[in-house]
Amino acid sequence: MTEPVIKSRDVDNFYLIWTKNGRNPKRAHTNLDSAKREVRRLAALHQNTRFFILQAVERVWVNEAPDRQPAPTGDEERDLNPAGWPQ
Repeated sequence: MTEPVIKSRDVDNFYLIWTKNGRNPKRAHTNLDSAKREVRRLAALHQNTRFFILQAVERVWVNEAPDRQPAPTGDEERDLNPAGWPQ
């Protein structure tokens, strides 16, 4: 049996806003300025809550074994889907 192929590559930057005990991030910001504006907006609404801007640094995925791998769709190298959420 063939082992899965683990792939990795640097990603185009995207940023998420996170807070402990909060909801999961709903939006990926494509630039740091946008993330900074949003984190300040949230902090003003939720005083005494700490928010963090998280930056993606690497994308890692496992492909199926080469003999079971589906035909390429052309989407594998995209970092963001049309809705703006990281794949």
